[in-house]
Amino acid sequence: MVQNFIIKRKYLVIKMQYILFFVFMSAIFPCAVCYGATDDPMANGMNNAVLFLLGVISFILLSIIGSIYHLYKKSKTLN
Repeated sequence: MVQNFIIKRKYLVIKMQYILFFVFMSAIFPCAVCYGATDDPMANGMNNAVLFLLGVISFILLSIIGSIYHLYKKSKTLN
């Protein structure tokens, strides 16, 4: 009895996953910028935005690494 309930519950969960997949399928696919024309101004703007954000993140991480290296060298000279 309990095993039948567990098996039915597993099938119900699988069915619910398929239903949710088909309901939210439009959210899974990429937007028009991702698979649209590459020479479109919107696609160029998104590419520039991604490059800008990568630059900002790289600058911040390199600044943190540089600060740690500076403190490491400074502590070595004091000892």
